[in-house]
Amino acid sequence: MTTTSVEQLLATLRRKPQSSAPEVAAALGVSVPTAQRLLRTAGDAVVSLGRARRTRHAARRSLRGQAQDLPVYRIDAEGIAHAFATLALVAPQGCAMALQEGGWPLPDASRDGWWPGLPYPLQDMRPQGYLGRQFARAVHDDLQLPPDPRAWGDDEVLLALAHAGHDMPGDLVVGERALRLWQAQRLAAPPALTEE
Repeated sequence: MTTTSVEQLLATLRRKPQSSAPEVAAALGVSVPTAQRLLRTAGDAVVSLGRARRTRHAARRSLRGQAQDLPVYRIDAEGIAHAFATLALVAPQGCAMALQEGGWPLPDASRDGWWPGLPYPLQDMRPQGYLGRQFARAVHDDLQLPPDPRAWGDDEVLLALAHAGHDMPGDLVVGERALRLWQAQRLAAPPALTEE
């Protein structure tokens, strides 16, 4: 496989995200086994979700130059963080995050983990209202974001959550940095009073 072939594959996936291997093969004018080899050769540049014939592929996109998956953690009632899901941004927009294990109700279009924007559990974490504006004012300089969270798109929300979203509504924390901040905050908090 040549570099040009992988570049052609990625260009095809950017134009037509969530394509099956046969669709990729038809778009590139190659056989399905050749398309599957190309998909494997592309490695982390391609995000693949689904099983068997439902498997679809999309080109990965970066967030401020970072193309790695973002881990999403769920904090249980005892305050222990558990791996919950992995989020990847896909081109030209949207993301991939499978939620089968979480017991979340899924719309048909997202049952394999493809989302046109942020998955709805993360939409609930979007800064809003008075506290959201205070959060945005606190982080906008460091993250080079507008000071008003109403001006933020999904990528800006995700960036803020991954870098400073350790104390947001709900039980999810996005990204290693936010998890470390949450853990540091928890360690610094005074112990809870217990009834005897």
